[in-house]
Amino acid sequence: MNILSINIRGSRKQKKRIWVKELCYKHNVHFLNVQESKMTRLELYRLKTMWGNYSFDFACSMARGRSGGLITMWDTSLFIKSNLWCDDNFIVVQGKWTHLDDTFFMVNVYGPQDSTAKSLLWQRLHNFMSNNHGRYLICGDFNEVRTESERCGSIFSHSDAQAFNSFIDRSGLSEIPMGGRLYTWMNKAGSKLSKLDRFLLSEDIITACPDLKATVLDRLWSDHNPILLHVDKTDFGPIPFKLYNSWMQREGFNTMIKTTNEEYFNQNLGLQSSLKQKLKFFKSKIKGWHHESRLMDTSRMQVIQNSLNVLERKIDSSTATDEERHCRIQLMKEREDLDRFLSMDIAQKAKVHWDVEGDENSKFFHGILNYKRRQKSVQGILVDGEWISNPQ
Repeated sequence: MNILSINIRGSRKQKKRIWVKELCYKHNVHFLNVQESKMTRLELYRLKTMWGNYSFDFACSMARGRSGGLITMWDTSLFIKSNLWCDDNFIVVQGKWTHLDDTFFMVNVYGPQDSTAKSLLWQRLHNFMSNNHGRYLICGDFNEVRTESERCGSIFSHSDAQAFNSFIDRSGLSEIPMGGRLYTWMNKAGSKLSKLDRFLLSEDIITACPDLKATVLDRLWSDHNPILLHVDKTDFGPIPFKLYNSWMQREGFNTMIKTTNEEYFNQNLGLQSSLKQKLKFFKSKIKGWHHESRLMDTSRMQVIQNSLNVLERKIDSSTATDEERHCRIQLMKEREDLDRFLSMDIAQKAKVHWDVEGDENSKFFHGILNYKRRQKSVQGILVDGEWISNPQ
């Protein structure tokens, strides 16, 4: 499923409709959500100019005065509608995707500016979700931010953000992290920026479709950036090397990394090589350091055990001095530290093994793992203003 959400507020309506059509064609959009359409009456030809052909179904909530207006359009060959609800601030389309068995509620939202009106909207949406069970995909212009970092150059309202976050938590929704841009709205002067547009999904959708990605596209004829939800299976190949958490707690690891980095650049490799070559260079150094550390740990453990045996014999025969008793305590502590590092490695290996071959019926634990994997995954990198998500 490729889902596009876009706010087309402002003039130049014809150019904006052509722009939306180009986005739909370029990203193979199957479901389109438009906010602030300003449509006061149904005009089918305007919908066609946005979609590109007549192979679609639609739902509209007409504008009241100079603001508002929602349009939802979808490909009838991929999404089959079964019910429809329209409101001044949202459109809900119930139906099924042809390749999935579950019932979906596709919600297109345009949030009001007034704080009281926004709170009422969150309550209406929550009540609707409580009375209609299924998988929810909510997107649009919410006219609200969740944290202070999502607003720049304008006043942040803690109470409004708290009400919005409370609605998300109570409704069992999760936000898909978006790549490409930090903000989705900018004023003409570029002095005010906010993240007003987003995707909110039911947890069961995220669990069933772990490869869903959200990307903020470039703005052209609107002060809002379009946002795209799509399935993007990226294969970065095998990891460059294994890294255990215990290594970073070992004495000498940080020094070895700094020395390796200096050596890499002293050989003039850093100026002309790729990240892959650098990681490969680090891999060989870390592998050698780990091999030496493991041999030293094994040897040191044997020495500690032999020394403890000698000291304990002296203690048994009542010939041990206070200094030897203190030495025994120190040796036992050192042995516990070495054993702790080994236990950390075994625990980490067990987590990886369970992640790969775990119990298929434990939906709760798989949901937690998928959430952590999704939050920590690299969706792309921003290079000179261009969002790159292709591993190659």
